[in-house]
Amino acid sequence: MSSIPAILTTLGAALSALSMQVYAAATPKPNVLFIAVDDLNTRVGCYGDPMVKTPNLDGLARRGVRFERAYCQFPLCGPSRASLLLGRYPTTTKTIDFARPALLERDWVTLTEYFRLSGYQVDLRGKIYHHSEPAPWSAGEEAVHREQEAHRKMTSDSLSWGPFRSLAPPPTGTVKRFLTWAGKFGAVPDSEMVGAEANAKAYEWTADVKNASQAIELMQQNAKSNQPFFLALGFYKPHVPFVAPKRFFDLYPPEKIPLPEDFAPTPTAADNVPRYALRYNLSNFFQEHVTPERAREAIAAYYACTTFMDEQLGRVLDELDRLGLRENTIIVLFGDHGFHLGEKGMWSKGTLFDVSARAPLIIVDPRKETAGQTSPRTVEFVDIYPTLVELCGLSKPPGLEGTSLVPLLDNPQVACGRPAYTVVAREDWLGRSVRTERWSYIEWDYGHRGAELYDLHADPGESNNLAQEPRYATDIAVLHRLLRDGPISGESPFRTAIRNLDGERDAVSRE
Repeated sequence: MSSIPAILTTLGAALSALSMQVYAAATPKPNVLFIAVDDLNTRVGCYGDPMVKTPNLDGLARRGVRFERAYCQFPLCGPSRASLLLGRYPTTTKTIDFARPALLERDWVTLTEYFRLSGYQVDLRGKIYHHSEPAPWSAGEEAVHREQEAHRKMTSDSLSWGPFRSLAPPPTGTVKRFLTWAGKFGAVPDSEMVGAEANAKAYEWTADVKNASQAIELMQQNAKSNQPFFLALGFYKPHVPFVAPKRFFDLYPPEKIPLPEDFAPTPTAADNVPRYALRYNLSNFFQEHVTPERAREAIAAYYACTTFMDEQLGRVLDELDRLGLRENTIIVLFGDHGFHLGEKGMWSKGTLFDVSARAPLIIVDPRKETAGQTSPRTVEFVDIYPTLVELCGLSKPPGLEGTSLVPLLDNPQVACGRPAYTVVAREDWLGRSVRTERWSYIEWDYGHRGAELYDLHADPGESNNLAQEPRYATDIAVLHRLLRDGPISGESPFRTAIRNLDGERDAVSRE
């Protein structure tokens, strides 16, 4: 008789587990609205910028959790997106430039493909992957090899000079493509707001209008289905060229735009900062000494493009609400990396300074009770994949290198103590950075070409390099170990490729 309570307890536990399974099966999976914004830095209202007008981004932040210190893993579109969408660091994906697709591993599944395999209706509009959809990573091994072959010459160009070499590269075909954007910004009159076919100059901003409209149509179709959807929408603006309808430029008179405190006419840093920390302004003002007047015009143009993008975002969010999908749709919005707007005399991305590596990240889960809160914790974009998997009740695929942010969505202030890692390519080697809640520490080529240490509490603008000061030796030793033992300690794919090529040449010469 004494065993009866134990039997009843076991039976109760089994029935409880069964009821939970039945509940999970009967509960519809949440939808996902996944929004990528090209070159969006933290110059938006909800991140404290007093000038820019981003009412829809700000409203989205009030719906969910805004991550104050979110970092990309590579401050360039292609590598950043490959890392995020594969859930792996750039030193694992081996994608560290524009052209090189991620190396295919048979057990790697992209975020969008994983949701497709999990029963979601998956649609992509605009720029999600750096390459056109279907993305090479979800199209099979043969497609990946075709993609690699198509970009082989461009990759070899990168091997010879690197997209962000410390010295100005020669005007190769790749660079000339950049230079078509340099210094290009201005208003498109409202009267010219016609289709891309009739106005090639306006293609980029009309693409955002068209993609937002297509996303709205897809939501309308999905609202009639019982199948959960994963809708990925990529906005091109505020990516260069800074072109937008005139009415957005009218919001930002250049003479009222303040310049950064560390503005300079050319890339500039203190003498104790390694020269590799700076990059040439390929996308804006190439080989141009930028005047304050010209800089204010460019910042105003960036703001105009950001507000234009924000309007398109608002159209999509309004339709989500109108369709009654708000309460069952998780929303993730991020900028794929930061963007210099004259800080330290630089424009665009490609550095390891905070302004380039840090970007907006907002996650909305209507089931959470943390709407409108901000998390001050250091997080990474590689965390987005496992976070969405957990929020949607899916099994975690093997090999993901990020950590779910669900605990921070439940309590944005909870301590996590995790660092954020970012890498960048220089010549045939890498610069690596690690950020904690206080420190930003950078090593160039494993420290052989210099190091940087910034106190983000006392010096958020990263103007005072402390790496050579003896009083910080203990802190540097801890941060060095984080880099040495962390997930980005691997060698540069460029250097490995060159070594392999040299080995093949040596073998041929011996023959």
